[in-house]
Amino acid sequence: MPTYTRYTAGPAPAAQQSLWLRVLKIFVLALVCFAALTAGVLAGFLQHTAAQVARNDPKEVQAARPQLAAAKPGKPIDILILGSDRRAGQPYLGARSDTLIVVRLDPRTGSISMLSVPRDLLVDIPGYGQNKINAAYSLGGAKLSLEVVKRLLGVPINDFIDINFNGFEQVINQLGGAYLMIDHRYFNNTAVTNYASIDIQPGYQRLRGAPTLGFVRYRHDQNGDFTRIVRQQMFLREMKRELAGSARLSSLPRFLAVMNVISHNVTSDISSLGKLYRLLTLTLQLNTNHIYQTHIEGSTPTIGGISYVTATTQQVQAAVHQFLHPSRAPHRAAAGSSAAGASRSAGAGTPAARPGKAKTSISDTPAHVAAWRALQHSSRLPLFMPARLPGGLGYDQFRAYRVPTGSGEAAAAVAVGTSPLGGYWDVQAIAWTSAPILASPDTTVTRGGRSYSLYYDGARLHMVAWHVGRVAYWVVNTLDDELSNPTMLALATSTVRVP
Repeated sequence: MPTYTRYTAGPAPAAQQSLWLRVLKIFVLALVCFAALTAGVLAGFLQHTAAQVARNDPKEVQAARPQLAAAKPGKPIDILILGSDRRAGQPYLGARSDTLIVVRLDPRTGSISMLSVPRDLLVDIPGYGQNKINAAYSLGGAKLSLEVVKRLLGVPINDFIDINFNGFEQVINQLGGAYLMIDHRYFNNTAVTNYASIDIQPGYQRLRGAPTLGFVRYRHDQNGDFTRIVRQQMFLREMKRELAGSARLSSLPRFLAVMNVISHNVTSDISSLGKLYRLLTLTLQLNTNHIYQTHIEGSTPTIGGISYVTATTQQVQAAVHQFLHPSRAPHRAAAGSSAAGASRSAGAGTPAARPGKAKTSISDTPAHVAAWRALQHSSRLPLFMPARLPGGLGYDQFRAYRVPTGSGEAAAAVAVGTSPLGGYWDVQAIAWTSAPILASPDTTVTRGGRSYSLYYDGARLHMVAWHVGRVAYWVVNTLDDELSNPTMLALATSTVRVP
């Protein structure tokens, strides 16, 4: 398989914050917003919650402490996030840590950086030899994971947070799930293969509990572990809206329920209200528009019949450098700017493609046009299709469905496109112009009298959206933003009404 890398070199949207970081931030938001109103009761609840995370597995916390460096005033704080399937107090043997993320809170730059480590990365585990990095957790829990990550990255770790997937699923359910744009159908039957069952149809929808966990853990398509990291980042962007809402006074019952779930499914050395307050006060002071994400680049060989991720010393050092010294993305025009300025933003330095004469005719294949017509008939929505597809692009699936909106249901339709490298891009229509995914575009452009909202992931154009009447439409890039900025803009601006 080809080597693969992807990072967001900010300033990224606040929605890209890690779920675990947002969970922490909710603590301090609650402390600041609620403590003044319910000081005695809520402060006592938070103190109990903070202490509970250490009581969940005191032996793990005690064993891990020697691997942690004391945080220094005014210096960055680095936190290792472990997502595992081990319940607190259970043996490590056989447990898996599918998520390893180092989060850096840097008061000097006012930024937050996140470095994801592929779970299948081949490393040397002290006392055990070479193995996948997630085996360190199975062999020695948080202590050994901390030791291996520190050796790999050369970065001191100040704190750790170990959350099990059961807690993750419960938190999602307490928050009511999240709206996600599913890029293609995810299906597997455990009876046929040896990995987890999953069956999720493509399109914009609200996922809860087990299906969400299956989606973010899925790694059997495209670039395996790397694509899963990108899928997790997409999920975290959308969960931000739900997590932020849980910190409002009107959502106090839901907030307390979420905190109760977290307190019984998280183990951490951050176990005192004082330390929690100092850490999260720093988090609040940081500029949440400066969120940077990166991960280690590598290849995916099969060794002895087992699939690994391998990375050279130079590849690891490059990721660490990006993590420690994040660089900003090219300047983007503010929303509401002139069409000319927005046009420069749309191409991220490359002239944007123009729709030309595609607005007045359909030049795609008869088979594609017939499929679009069938989709329009079954969805009962007015649909727009790209008048022509750039070389190498095609279609995989057409689906009409309905989306719960909280106040009813909205008719929706999605056309799943394919790319030469195995990715999936989508054209979505939905009779819901206030869908959460449409909030906070980075900028807008005007083409042929139509206004388009542009959404970036770093310097890459990830989504282009517009609406006609009461129906919203968008073209969304592949998970790894394989399609270029001009291609994305051309796909959207060339769309014509399906006859």
